[in-house]
Amino acid sequence: MTGAGGLTVIAGLPAGRVGLLFSVEGYKPLRCRLEVRSGVADTVRAFLLPEDQVAVWNSTAFGCRKARP
Repeated sequence: MTGAGGLTVIAGLPAGRVGLLFSVEGYKPLRCRLEVRSGVADTVRAFLLPEDQVAVWNSTAFGCRKARP
């Protein structure tokens, strides 16, 4: 769950590969596979597309991205 601004913190994940599912009503769900590193905090940005606009967007331009430092 996120707050009104769409931000959340996920803590205590074990190191290794994890799968995340981002979803909200009215938007196409997005699945991401990420590598969790022990002792490292990362920021991930997920971009969801409205379900009624999926056909007009270039889907490769959206998805999960690690934020640049």
